Amino acid sequence: EGIALSPDGKLMAVCAEAQNQAVFLDVARATEAFRIKIQGNNPEHCIWSPDGKWLLTSDENSHSVDVIDMAARRSVHEIKTAGAPRGMGFLPNGAEVYIADETSGNVDVVATADWSIRQSIPIGVRPAGIIVRADGQRVFATAGGSGTVSVIDPATKKILASVKVGE
Repeated sequence: EGIALSPDGKLMAVCAEAQNQAVFLDVARATEAFRIKIQGNNPEHCIWSPDGKWLLTSDENSHSVDVIDMAARRSVHEIKTAGAPRGMGFLPNGAEVYIADETSGNVDVVATADWSIRQSIPIGVRPAGIIVRADGQRVFATAGGSGTVSVIDPATKKILASVKVGE
């Protein structure tokens, strides 16, 4: 379902829901390069760390996020979330990743040093999308059921604004 281009542009990761795998495509050759089995169930979204060392998949049915070590080519950790994780976004320095948790109504802040959830920020009904500003000074998160985009300050983990956009 989800697809993400590696930071160097050489690999594309594709979440294969029914197979519980991340499939990697060689972009230059337009061919499959390899597959990695994940620990969770039903991967939907995937995102690369800024340095390309990690690929994360949000696994809807297991309420978890897989952490794939790209050098080892295997899932090395499973982050348990309170509900169905969706979109994710890394801060540019790679120290934290923000995860939209659709069923809990939160955005989880995960420290990549130990892959632990450090904080859950309530933003509304059915969070799904996350995008991080290029300078890392703001994180934007959608809440489809609330019809809002929340603006989060990563330094304080506080919501600075909630913009009504409609459902």
